[in-house]
Amino acid sequence: MKKRILIFILLILVGLTAFYGYHYVKLEVLAPSAGNATSSELERKKEVSKISFNGSVEVMDSFTVESMVSGSVFQLYVNKGKKVSKGDNILLIDNRKEVEEAKKVWEETILVVSEARVKAAAAVSEMNRITPDFDEGRINAQTYKVTVDRATLANEELETAIMASEDARSRYENAYSNALVKAPEDGRIGEIDLKRDQEIASGDSLFELKETAVKYIKFKVDEDVVSELYPGKTLTFLIRDVKFFGKVISIQPDGTDAKSFTVKAVPKDNVNLPEGMGVNVRIGEVEEDTEEYGERLEAVEETTAGESDVSNAAGKPDTTNPAVAGKTP
Repeated sequence: MKKRILIFILLILVGLTAFYGYHYVKLEVLAPSAGNATSSELERKKEVSKISFNGSVEVMDSFTVESMVSGSVFQLYVNKGKKVSKGDNILLIDNRKEVEEAKKVWEETILVVSEARVKAAAAVSEMNRITPDFDEGRINAQTYKVTVDRATLANEELETAIMASEDARSRYENAYSNALVKAPEDGRIGEIDLKRDQEIASGDSLFELKETAVKYIKFKVDEDVVSELYPGKTLTFLIRDVKFFGKVISIQPDGTDAKSFTVKAVPKDNVNLPEGMGVNVRIGEVEEDTEEYGERLEAVEETTAGESDVSNAAGKPDTTNPAVAGKTP
């Protein structure tokens, strides 16, 4: 519900931007507004979201599973050498503190969005109030420009607040959902050097899965973009104009280039992807109509055959997670 409200607010402000954009052109004044810092950050995030990275589908018979959350080992369900099936529980991480902090941050960003919405509505209302006076020549261009600048800045601040809130929500959902680590595919447990209460950070190696066929999408980003990524970050995949979503499962420095990072990701839905297939990757999620989305997923599956499914390695929130169920280790 909160997500829908945020998107609705953004759509309203986009419409308002189109309205007063005409008057901005009429002023014929292109000087930057007072909100340069806000504009720069907003534009940077927008530009990053537009970048398309070249990825490819890879399959590994030996795969190292990394943690997507930070906390401590609460329980191990397997030992080295144990044969496991896709979806089997491997270990549980107690990350209640991380979940609580992520939830608090998200709630704070919701308040920021609310305040920014009020400010933007007031700024646009004032601009609308004086627009007839400007159109009829009762207010000079400079005075009107100040009002338009305020509305523009307020709109940018609202959009920035919405983007920050969406990111905070994503981080909270990642912390909430990925404490229970499951086998991403059938295989045999290799190295798993963990013990109860051992501290775990996001990105740490947890265990090795051997005799498997883990499939993922790999792509590279530079140091200017990697700050926008984290385990669990939503991605958009494009194959032959077909769009579907996924998430980051690994971010590691590229051994051949100090300024480059290798990112691994998996689709959120079960989609058959042949090994070696090229995939365009974009950071973030693009909303689509549910029915159309389902039809496009079917189209992808119809054009690919003979490959095993890739699923969310971490799965949905599980009540065995102390952070979810409120259990005490």
